[in-house]
Amino acid sequence: VNSPLPQLSPSLEQCAKDLAEQGYCLLRDALTDGQLEPLRKRLTDQALAEKQQGFAFQDGGHSQNWGDFRDSAGALRPQEFTETQGGRNQRVWTLVNKGAV
Repeated sequence: VNSPLPQLSPSLEQCAKDLAEQGYCLLRDALTDGQLEPLRKRLTDQALAEKQQGFAFQDGGHSQNWGDFRDSAGALRPQEFTETQGGRNQRVWTLVNKGAV
């Protein structure tokens, strides 16, 4: 049975239903602009710090292929996850463990 995918909703009741049926929900206006601003700043600061220190994980480039990120022994090659290698998206892993807001 294919049920429709969750849609953005202001209703907690609808979101609870979507969560139970689909495993996720989209709650409209869950946070105010005042709540979002410090979150955005913290994320931006963390991403910049990781980039400056050489820890940034950047992928999504046209020339980047998932199979190429491992060497012949199966170990990850972090030098392939860089802007220099074509990475366009920077991911900040385990964000919840990287400082308070």
